[in-house]
Amino acid sequence: MKLRISSCKPIALKKDLFRFWPLWVLYLIGMLMFLPNMIDFRSYDRLAYNFMGASVPAFAIVNMGYAFLCAQLLFGDLFNTKLCYSLHAMPFRRESWLATHLLAGLLFSLVPSLVGCGVMMLALEKYWFLALYWLLASTMEFLFFFALAALSALLVGNRFALLAVYGICNFLSMLLFAAVNVVYIPHLEGVIVNFADFSRFCPVVQIFTYGFFKFTRLKLSDGDPYQDSYTTFYRYDGLSDGCGYLAILTGIAVVLMGLCFWLYRKRHLESAGDFVAFSWLKGPMCLILTLCVTLVFAMLGVAFDALLLWVLVGLFIGFFGSLMLLERRLKVFGKKTLIRFGDDITAIVGPNGSGKSNISDAILWVMGEQSSKTLR
Repeated sequence: MKLRISSCKPIALKKDLFRFWPLWVLYLIGMLMFLPNMIDFRSYDRLAYNFMGASVPAFAIVNMGYAFLCAQLLFGDLFNTKLCYSLHAMPFRRESWLATHLLAGLLFSLVPSLVGCGVMMLALEKYWFLALYWLLASTMEFLFFFALAALSALLVGNRFALLAVYGICNFLSMLLFAAVNVVYIPHLEGVIVNFADFSRFCPVVQIFTYGFFKFTRLKLSDGDPYQDSYTTFYRYDGLSDGCGYLAILTGIAVVLMGLCFWLYRKRHLESAGDFVAFSWLKGPMCLILTLCVTLVFAMLGVAFDALLLWVLVGLFIGFFGSLMLLERRLKVFGKKTLIRFGDDITAIVGPNGSGKSNISDAILWVMGEQSSKTLR
């Protein structure tokens, strides 16, 4: 008799929901404590404005952290060798196992949000429909961050790497913006860097720059001729541009989940415990980690007025630190590695130490054949 193929395992889904129930219960309790404090009970017209004007951006930060915690717990079996082998020895298809975890993660957000939406519908009274809009916006935010966290979990092999990759995916553009402002802009007169060009690649920051609901603020006299005071009313006028941005994030989340299924089929079980789960990712990850550490040290160098020295220190720590993480060993200071690192420094600061940058040579060196030989 042929076994029936299912896209989701109810037993595994039930296990995920009840095994990690403290997480979504704490999320629900925090939501019920947070949302009522955003309401001004003195005026229901002002209540709607305050609630919708601040809740959606605020929950972007909450959902970003909550999605990371959900991915840490649901995909924790991929980071433990024995647990990974034992669970994947069960008669489950990989697609079914992944679909179950993804569905459990969505329920971790949807169930508490439904309860919070019901409470807010009672509090908002004539603006009860705004609670439904908030539910939709919060779910779309969580969907994007959870899809990004799930993809990061499939690319790496341990929890520390998941934190690093997830953080880089969310804030790399902001780190580059800070580095450009601190390192380059002071030496380039008349050059202005547009913050919006960098914030587009950081959803958390971008969500704060958008409005999501349109309100018209009306001031009507209270009728007292001896007092110059007004009563403020707010009239709901519809959705704003921020909802379109969330729709784009939702489309990206669907693509990321599709990539999750493709990567899960290609992922080797023995990669559990490694920093990255795919060999082709070692070169780019070495480059990205080195650049991130170097940028941080460069900003410190500007503060201490010793830019070149701090950049060299950042390159050394970033490069060899990333090698330690990628190779899972401390003995990375071999003769050949040090010689190649010296060639890299020469390419960056110039053959005569003149300080003329040649960043393209450094990038090609890290990404190219020499880096591949080092990481074998």
